[in-house]
Amino acid sequence: IINTSLDSLHTISERPYYIPEKVGIGVGVKLPRWEFNVDFESAYWSVNEKEENYEYKDRSIVSLGVAYQKDRTSNNYFDRVAIRAGASFQSNYIVVNETNYWNQTYAIGLGLPFNRRGVINLGYRYEIVGTDINKLVMEKSYTFSISFTFKDIWFRQGIYR
Repeated sequence: IINTSLDSLHTISERPYYIPEKVGIGVGVKLPRWEFNVDFESAYWSVNEKEENYEYKDRSIVSLGVAYQKDRTSNNYFDRVAIRAGASFQSNYIVVNETNYWNQTYAIGLGLPFNRRGVINLGYRYEIVGTDINKLVMEKSYTFSISFTFKDIWFRQGIYR
């Protein structure tokens, strides 16, 4: 429970806000070349009271992902490249102007191996947040990312002395 208090200028709210309970479940299947994942999460925001201009609604998130890598131990470079894709759909927990909407995210990526112990990860994400229905605001964003993963056994030298 979060209780807001008086500000030096005005009262924010006299009602308590409850941080919601969450429940989630995920399932993944890993095959020799493919990996499939599905996640579901729900947060119970409706425990909070309705406000003057908006109300709280329970939020749901559904995420899906798939990855393909032909053979991570192959000597052929292109067999070790990983291809990944995913999508996420999230309902908003606030209803404004009697309007609720789903945020959407779509992503694709490549894992480019280097030096047998590292991966350069390239990604692209397209995200839609909000809606333009009932004079609300919708935002679209495009994100490109690059990251590096280094794989090694830490402190191996100390173990084998």
